Amino acid sequence: MNSILIAINVIRRLLREITSLGFIFLFPVIAAILATLMFGSPKSIEVGVANLPQQDYGLINFLEEDDRYSLHFIKEKNVEESVNNNEVRYGIVFPDTIDDTDKIKLVSKKNDEEAIKLKATIDSYLTAVISGGSIGIDKSVNKTNDEVMQSQTAIGMMSMFIIMFIGTGMQLLLEDKRLKTFMRSFCAPLKQYELALGHLLANLFLGMIQIGIFLTISTTIFKFDYGTSIINVFIILLIFLITAIGLGIGMIGFINDSGKYNLILTTIAVSLSFIGGAFFPLEYMNNLLKKMANLTPQKWLIDAFVHLADGNSIFYAYTELAVLLLFGLVFFTFGVKSLKLTSTDL
Repeated sequence: MNSILIAINVIRRLLREITSLGFIFLFPVIAAILATLMFGSPKSIEVGVANLPQQDYGLINFLEEDDRYSLHFIKEKNVEESVNNNEVRYGIVFPDTIDDTDKIKLVSKKNDEEAIKLKATIDSYLTAVISGGSIGIDKSVNKTNDEVMQSQTAIGMMSMFIIMFIGTGMQLLLEDKRLKTFMRSFCAPLKQYELALGHLLANLFLGMIQIGIFLTISTTIFKFDYGTSIINVFIILLIFLITAIGLGIGMIGFINDSGKYNLILTTIAVSLSFIGGAFFPLEYMNNLLKKMANLTPQKWLIDAFVHLADGNSIFYAYTELAVLLLFGLVFFTFGVKSLKLTSTDL
């Protein structure tokens, strides 16, 4: 009960601070914008179609079920020119008869992954039509690398801002220490852990609002496709939020100056995000940084998200989520033990 009353008081104090309101309502939008600027919004792939058999316009509907493709009918003699002039990214020229699938011609500037995937998609459709089999697109496996990277970066950006927001919330403890009101709490019938738990609950509630805004903005305005349920994304970010709160409380134990606290926490947030693979894949790093990444919560958050984006259930990422909770438990325990009166608090 004491922790709940403390949490309500902390929430009221934070909502009166302009800085806190900015972190809650503005920073989630900034996280989505930065991810969009770094990788660009997912765009449809322009495909020029020539010589499509009149009896097979069903292929158009089939491809358009996958939101990545935008199809245009062009003349066969203009296909290569359209590709070279970047009017379309790929051109597809069909043979005279649908049964002659081996003679389908794909025109592109380079034989990249998307070109191979498009050709395979068309082949699978025509094969199914000829054999009378079932036809359907599994969108979960059709996400492009750019789309996965964009979603991953958005999650990474959000994790960085979550840690920064926690710093704003934890500054109330530092303010209480500066105003000598912190020591009064030890005169009340209040257990040591209840003070830390109250701040955890307050920041958890406000952090959930922050995550909710981020997911709403990213999916409705920026059209992010996370490749999994929004509920799953919310859960892993919520678990990371608990870890971040534990980190914030843990740092209070050995930093008393609010200016230094903000600087150190911001540096930690950026550094952990960089090393943990929040900004770019760990595959691009050297072996030393890859090993160091295992010591960052962001690495485990990103790994959990990648499992979900691959189409797995959230239970498949139980190891990563358990490690995240362990990080939070260690940080929080350290913070509770360190929230003791010192000579400077008297």
